[in-house]
Amino acid sequence: MKIKKLFSSVFVCITFYLAYASLGFMACPPIDPPGECKFPQGVPDEAYTHGEDNDPEIAQIVNDVMVTLSGCDIGSDCPLGDRGYPTAQSWFDAVNAELRSMGLCAGQHVEGETDEIAVSNDGCTGRWYGYHIYNYGGGKVVWNPGAQRGWWSIDPAYCTESL
Repeated sequence: MKIKKLFSSVFVCITFYLAYASLGFMACPPIDPPGECKFPQGVPDEAYTHGEDNDPEIAQIVNDVMVTLSGCDIGSDCPLGDRGYPTAQSWFDAVNAELRSMGLCAGQHVEGETDEIAVSNDGCTGRWYGYHIYNYGGGKVVWNPGAQRGWWSIDPAYCTESL
């Protein structure tokens, strides 16, 4: 999906350049910035479908982001309070923001309330993989595969944005 969007953006840029270069417009039109795709809020329980498996590629990306943000090695005992993340929510917000900056969809089922993040590489209508990335018993990182919580899909009627 990301490759398809990239090629579409390049095509738009080339088309714009060919059409408007003679008028002095040399820049591409703005392309939707990464970081826009969040888990939609207000989705009722009956609009979810759940499965148990996970996507190993996304799990690795989540681990890589947590390594970058925390400075800890995968699988290590990594307290977050002294690393600039004094609360679970500050950790969720940082990890989600970094994942979105990479072009993934990321968020919480209920922002500020649920105890895990959801990540999709297929946009809002695709599968959202759940990760319980914070240990409330010690304010530490929970690494994959232990963080994995299966996947959810939601009724497309609740999706207003996509990757």
